[in-house]
Amino acid sequence: MRYVAALVLTLSCAPTLLAQNEDALRQYFEGRTVVVRIEMPASSKGVDIHPESPQPLDAKELGERLGYYGVVLRPGDQAPVTRIKVKDDLIEVQLAGGGWGTFGDSAGGTYIPPVTKSNREKDLEKQVKSETDPERRRQLQRELDDIRRDREREEARSKVLQDIADKDKREREHDLAMGKGSRFNLRFANRVPPATLTPQGVMRALDEYVDFPWVESRRPRPEADRRDSGARGRDDDPGSLRKGLTRGEVDRILGKPVSATEHPEGTLKVSTVVYTRGDDRIETVFADGVLVKYTISSK
Repeated sequence: MRYVAALVLTLSCAPTLLAQNEDALRQYFEGRTVVVRIEMPASSKGVDIHPESPQPLDAKELGERLGYYGVVLRPGDQAPVTRIKVKDDLIEVQLAGGGWGTFGDSAGGTYIPPVTKSNREKDLEKQVKSETDPERRRQLQRELDDIRRDREREEARSKVLQDIADKDKREREHDLAMGKGSRFNLRFANRVPPATLTPQGVMRALDEYVDFPWVESRRPRPEADRRDSGARGRDDDPGSLRKGLTRGEVDRILGKPVSATEHPEGTLKVSTVVYTRGDDRIETVFADGVLVKYTISSK
């Protein structure tokens, strides 16, 4: 009985705990700017991440959404966290508006009413069936055929007009979607684990897909950056590297690379470029020309 009572108490408190943790996450994240490391679709469907799975990101599903909705955020793009929402088995991290398709999103549209049978056409159909005089029946049938042809032409015209209106609406929605951001959906098999209901837990779940600049700035600098305090802040110092730089910017900092290889990963073009500076070997990884990772080691 004590176990049952404790279980009931725990379940009854769960909504309150979720609400409290949502408040804490919102206070920590909302208003801060992150840097995305992958392409994100222009839709409120966003990117689904399954932190408990061996393969958290379904690349095929993401590719289908990117193809259907278009790309609104690309690797290296900065986006503000505009909302954090916690549900039983889901944490939504909404960026720059959360994506097109949320409640209230509408591009309007033109409704072309369908063409229906007129009362005269309906009456003629009945008269043709009931008329016994062959000549009179032929006359009625000719009139009915003329009315039907007119209606069919009007139906075809209405369909063309509706297709044009629908295309215009889709184009307006696409344009509007480009300003509505996207989102990450952290999905779990059952309930959101308590360990993930913290800022650190959310950042761990998104570590491969998002950079958090305020955390990056607090990380210890590489040993190569600490060797010469007099070189601190120079553009040609390896320690001045940061994720989000372009290939050209890194070349200006480190000079000509000693090697470079390239391979596709889904829709991304990934390049591994190696530089040397003094006793340092700097290996960098670019996604579509944007620095997403680098490692500094001794030769």
